[in-house]
Amino acid sequence: GATAPLQAHRIHVPVITHEKVSFQSCPRLEKRHNGRGSDLDVTEPDDCVTLPMQEGMVFELNNRVLHRVLNEGDSERVQLVIDVGEVPRPPRRIKKGSTCNYKRGAIVCDEADAFSEYLVDW
Repeated sequence: GATAPLQAHRIHVPVITHEKVSFQSCPRLEKRHNGRGSDLDVTEPDDCVTLPMQEGMVFELNNRVLHRVLNEGDSERVQLVIDVGEVPRPPRRIKKGSTCNYKRGAIVCDEADAFSEYLVDW
């Protein structure tokens, strides 16, 4: 969601990666586009900074800066993304195998997938 980076720190952990995965942060490109648009037309050599991807490496990325991930290999990549909020929210239990979505800074699960009780009584 658009509000998530303003309210949380986004932690990235490459779980499965390979040498043909390139994670790039593009602050210069953002300045040229005034932070608007999703077209990451990299034309200058210094538009983006490439972050090395190694399995188990942990890093925080400012998601307000334009960024992209290129997978130019034949195998998939898996990356765990963790949002750590500045203000704690009550935990919620969900059933194993549930599918949840990230919408407007909140995790939204189908009611059939969520248990009604909370882990902690806030």
